[in-house]
Amino acid sequence: MRVLMLPSMHPYVAKLSYGDKITIINPHSDYFSLPSFGVKFLQQTHDPNSYDVVHIHFSFDKVNIDNLRSVLIYFKQLGKPIVWTCHSKESQRVLNYCNGAYQKMLFQYSDKIITLTEGCKEWIERNWGKHHKPIDVIAHGLIAFPEDIMKNTIGMTKKRNRFTILYGEFRENKERIRSIADFLDTDFLGDYELHLIYKPQTTFQRLDPKKWNMFMKVSNNPRCSRFVKSWITNEELIMEFYSSHCIILPYLWGTHSGQIELAKDCGCYVVAPNVGFYAEQWEKTILWGVHCKNETYIAALKEASCLPPLSPIGDVRIAELKNIIDQHLSIYNGLVC
Repeated sequence: MRVLMLPSMHPYVAKLSYGDKITIINPHSDYFSLPSFGVKFLQQTHDPNSYDVVHIHFSFDKVNIDNLRSVLIYFKQLGKPIVWTCHSKESQRVLNYCNGAYQKMLFQYSDKIITLTEGCKEWIERNWGKHHKPIDVIAHGLIAFPEDIMKNTIGMTKKRNRFTILYGEFRENKERIRSIADFLDTDFLGDYELHLIYKPQTTFQRLDPKKWNMFMKVSNNPRCSRFVKSWITNEELIMEFYSSHCIILPYLWGTHSGQIELAKDCGCYVVAPNVGFYAEQWEKTILWGVHCKNETYIAALKEASCLPPLSPIGDVRIAELKNIIDQHLSIYNGLVC
């Protein structure tokens, strides 16, 4: 099956081509980030006969909404089935961005909808009604292959007292002050390290200098360690996660998280707020409350700190991936045949 994946460069999406049952005709790309993206771009880049299905995942809100609508209409005119995997209930960059108009439009134009958890499926149906075809729930699956974890962690040991926060690009849906300050102020974590992974300020022109200064001030503590690079590779993330006991996800809003899947792959507990469907992704996820964050956040940290170290989940992930690919292929075949 030949699929136009939008985008295709993310580790989750790229792995759908594992085993060659699915051919991604635009590998290693993120068309939504290109200023030139639109109907004319697609006409010039891909012959309509070169792909059977269009599969949309995320980052579509980087495109002007009228432009995206024109693209969806273009696919409809070509008779190309549109599959949408709902990874997020709304934009990960801006809260209430366009009041969900992008997602509602994809709900309308998609020939098939997939999502990652039963909770999200129920949310879609509760908010937008029944789709004309049943929504399929297909698990996220691995981020890092077991062999890549073994290869990149030779000689490494887990740091029992290391908790890690991956901020990356400092999206607005991640809290970056209280989650650090409360960790450092907690007596029972006095011997624990808080490891922070992020890109340097120079790569984010949109970041408010005051917010950056507050982040630097609260994280200027000898118990905070840092991994800072403008481009962080998958191999580096494997090593940073593998060395950790627990991954903290300080989301202000959210739905699913690829970080949870990488935590599974690398053998880490997860501590996350109860704002998405994170516990469905990984039973080793410890949730804290939304409104009484401080008290329940500290309780979640304490619970995680008392748990025995985990090991990477291992080869079971390959069997899971093969099943995920077969589920996708079945959907594609049902739309094309």
